[in-house]
Amino acid sequence: MKSFFNLQRDEADWYGLSVNEAKAKYDAIARAKNKPVPLKHKLRQDLLLQIEEEKNSPDVIEEATEPEKRYAMYKLNICVRLFTASFY
Repeated sequence: MKSFFNLQRDEADWYGLSVNEAKAKYDAIARAKNKPVPLKHKLRQDLLLQIEEEKNSPDVIEEATEPEKRYAMYKLNICVRLFTASFY
């Protein structure tokens, strides 16, 4: 069934609002769009990507002896656990 009014849902939400109500609604939408991402989340993601790249790097693994490899992986796992646990 075709509607008599060709109004989109987004526009219909604004219909009938006073100037102050419309301004408050616009400000709320603008704040939601520009909500900053906490730096700790960005840094965490960057660190985890860096750790994954280093973990898979063949030149680091080939130069170390077996006990050094195990100890390095142990330290890496502890660091990752401590780092990720601090965000939850």
